[in-house]
Amino acid sequence: MLKIYLDSCCYNRPFDDSLQDKIKQEADAVLQVMNLSKSGKLIIVSSQFVMHEINCIKVTEKRDKVLDFYYCDEYYTLNDSMSKLAKYYQNFNLKTFDSLHLAAAETVHADYLLTTDIDFINYSKRFTHNVKVINPCDFLKEENNEIES
Repeated sequence: MLKIYLDSCCYNRPFDDSLQDKIKQEADAVLQVMNLSKSGKLIIVSSQFVMHEINCIKVTEKRDKVLDFYYCDEYYTLNDSMSKLAKYYQNFNLKTFDSLHLAAAETVHADYLLTTDIDFINYSKRFTHNVKVINPCDFLKEENNEIES
């Protein structure tokens, strides 16, 4: 079964301005991924880094909505492997939390890391790692037949 890591952008997306088509499509894709997990068709993994970023949302109403929406099947905390890997990834100009998300996803053997952050997706293509970093819409297009069978 596929293991999917959602970064904090994905958990935020359903509460962003849905008047833009791209944002609405990404929000719908995140909701679909969540539903696939709840129906047992994939596993959502998460980490303390996602929770930290959610807890840093300044607007209380949005933070509360995102916290209520937050869901995962497996939750992980920082370990030495994640920390070392994250430091290595920062050598490729990944932001601190992006490197922590990627290190967590790789350490727990996630197949995909879903994000709506195009810079994160582009930077992750510059070096070798074992997790595919991809937009939730693209993930659903790529894996739809596999998940539904």
